[in-house]
Amino acid sequence: MRTITTIGVCLGLLVLNGCYKDEVDVAALNTNPWDPDYTGPAFIEVVDERTAGPFPGGVFNQELTIKVDLSVLPVSSAITLRVVDQATGIAFDPVPQQAPGSDTFEFIHFNVTPGVETCYAIAVEVQFSTTRSETYCATP
Repeated sequence: MRTITTIGVCLGLLVLNGCYKDEVDVAALNTNPWDPDYTGPAFIEVVDERTAGPFPGGVFNQELTIKVDLSVLPVSSAITLRVVDQATGIAFDPVPQQAPGSDTFEFIHFNVTPGVETCYAIAVEVQFSTTRSETYCATP
């Protein structure tokens, strides 16, 4: 009986030892772009900025061409951009991809004031998940 108990204890210790995992450093979990504390390279880039107009009534539009490095995003479904005017906090309508699977987006801010800088927080959205925002400032 003593031998069976000793073998059982040894097997139990062996099983428990096999389940041991290293400590998880929660602060270091920042390499996922979907994490607001993501510290990796920027994956949202404004590649072109234009001012269109004047249109009737003296209205100008600010147009941004935005590229997203899709290789860092583990998604295959359609994505949109969430753009927020940082001065007003106004969120614009989601900006869709130019074509399904495309890495290019066209954002138009209607009725801007020439010579006045506007800063945007730009993030990628897929369904209910949002990446860290990148800030971009532009003066039409």
